[in-house]
Amino acid sequence: MKTSARNQLTGVIEKVVHGPVSAEVVLHISKENSVTAVITNESAQYLGLKKGDTATALIKASSVILMEPDEHVKTSAKNRFCGKVDGIVEGMVTDEVTIHLDDGNSIVATITKKSLDDMKLKNGETICALVKASHVILAIKQ
Repeated sequence: MKTSARNQLTGVIEKVVHGPVSAEVVLHISKENSVTAVITNESAQYLGLKKGDTATALIKASSVILMEPDEHVKTSAKNRFCGKVDGIVEGMVTDEVTIHLDDGNSIVATITKKSLDDMKLKNGETICALVKASHVILAIKQ
């Protein structure tokens, strides 16, 4: 599967909960991490998603929000991945930050130069990546 989404996390579906319009899908990607996606019921049915199936969560780097690892901060983002900054590529307008998670996966975020400067991010620092469940796209192999 080729895609422009920088973040591709493959795992096993733990559960699919259908609501009136949307379905919440929880994808277990490692012992430490899961990804929650909210997609339409129609999409869940089209993909035939069910517990035990393998799927891949696709997340655009521009959909990732970075924050300091404060356990007391509450957010509405369903997905939180904490790890170490493993690389920073500086651009003219935006910068790319790669976060290495303890489970071996990585999350890439694109943020503004000002945000990088304000956060004073450096390689090796602990940081958390937040992703809204509605920003996760699910894919399966056919």
